[in-house]
Amino acid sequence: MSALLRVLLVDDSEDDYIITRDLFTQTEGNMVDLEWVDSYDAALERLGQKCHDVYIFDYFLGGRTGLELLQWAVEHDITAPVIMLTGHKDSEVDLLAMRAGAADYLVKGRTDALLLERTVRYASEHARRLETFRDLATRDELTGLYNRREMDRILDMEVLRCRRYDHPLSLVIIDIDNFKAINDTTGHKSGDTVLRAVSQLLLAALRSTDSLARYGGEELVVILPETPEEVALLVAERMRTMVEAYDFATLLPSVTIGGRLPHIELTVSLGVACTGTAPNTSDILFAAADRALYQAKRTGRNRVVSYATLPAQTGTPLPTTARIITS
Repeated sequence: MSALLRVLLVDDSEDDYIITRDLFTQTEGNMVDLEWVDSYDAALERLGQKCHDVYIFDYFLGGRTGLELLQWAVEHDITAPVIMLTGHKDSEVDLLAMRAGAADYLVKGRTDALLLERTVRYASEHARRLETFRDLATRDELTGLYNRREMDRILDMEVLRCRRYDHPLSLVIIDIDNFKAINDTTGHKSGDTVLRAVSQLLLAALRSTDSLARYGGEELVVILPETPEEVALLVAERMRTMVEAYDFATLLPSVTIGGRLPHIELTVSLGVACTGTAPNTSDILFAAADRALYQAKRTGRNRVVSYATLPAQTGTPLPTTARIITS
């Protein structure tokens, strides 16, 4: 049995909503749960919740356009497919919509129930397949977290957004303390199990809008959009205490050392940087958080250090030849 597709229609005309709703009810099985909003602002609120499988945008939305809404969706990493709907057949508009990222384009008055249903179903299936391929390309195979390349992409995007809208952005770099000792005493397979568990613990401390990546080895990175330094420090401390309190030995029931379960006291060190205290380019922000992490490791591990608290002369200067992101 096919799953019910959650579709959001953004159209400032109630008559057009009724027509679209009736077209869906004519399809076999009626496997669409249709929601309607009639304004650009209402659409932004619902888009931000990322709870739909397909979006249908009317091209004309009062003083705004569906194309602007599509561009907003792309900027905010909304991956559900968008179908553009308009009352005028205009090849230039069609091309603009497709170039902006629309999955398809429908013309009011020329769309019947079969075409509408097929367009929505095909867009959803295509997006599902793309998501599968995207996961293969952007996820770390061991932990399921974002990989280094995807982390770089997300960080670039978030830095661009924070510069454009003057919103805070924080970055946390996390290193598992003495992780090599776990691999050496319990084996690399057990080390992989512990690394996956740490990843899941950290994910549990984050919001859905945050991003967690495996940067390499036992080093992880958290990107915290819309987050000032004082909040980022609270998040980092929460992650630190969650790891410190967890009994990782219970994950390794088949591993014994001298006939006994291994005693694993696992901790993490964390470096925090924010665009309010470090220059807001992605490379320099990362270097600032890395500097703070180094200080956390150097001063005893199992602690959170903010770049803002470091003396100006600590270490070498931050890089000045960073990848420049233009707004």
